[in-house]
Amino acid sequence: MAPRPAQRSSAGLRVALCVGAVAALSALLHSAGAFVQLSRPSSETRRQLLLGVAGGLAGAANAAEAGAGELFALPQPKKRNKKQIDFRAIQASIGKDIGLLVGLNGACFEIPDKEAGKVARSSAGTIAYDPDAPCGAGKAFIHSAGESEFAPMTAEAGPGKHKYYAAIFDGLVVDKYVSQVGKCFDIPQGGEDGISWEIANTGRGGMCDY
Repeated sequence: MAPRPAQRSSAGLRVALCVGAVAALSALLHSAGAFVQLSRPSSETRRQLLLGVAGGLAGAANAAEAGAGELFALPQPKKRNKKQIDFRAIQASIGKDIGLLVGLNGACFEIPDKEAGKVARSSAGTIAYDPDAPCGAGKAFIHSAGESEFAPMTAEAGPGKHKYYAAIFDGLVVDKYVSQVGKCFDIPQGGEDGISWEIANTGRGGMCDY
């Protein structure tokens, strides 16, 4: 892409115009001097001539500056009306299955009660868990391990909104957690490429921040 030409500042433009005006005035005065030598006009005539020259130059300078202002004026971006996204209306059309874990990062889903709990689709090497469940210090409710069944996310105990996590773990770690799905167990350690999302149980006072 070709570089954009640098814009002239207003002060720099005025300086350039003044320099040009002075040069033009000098040339006109030189011509006026030659005319004076030939015709020897009176001092009043000479004064009127100089005033006319100065007035013409000032008018030319103002016109040039106004034109340059239009030339270098940047177009203003048009304001666009932002559409408000109704996330709750969108969620009304979403069933219990909220899709692949990989697509949930940063999302929040509201459910009216535990019967409306959400499930996701896990994949090999991943563990999904809920440290907001009342499992005790260092524990979490395990929702999936590898390609296991997914225990519904209901936020039925503890805070009204739970934050869930998933990450990729070593195969031996995943194998250890398969039997713990649907139970409280140690929070898995050493995961990579972690993501998080939220489930808010509105029947218990939970609410998504949108």
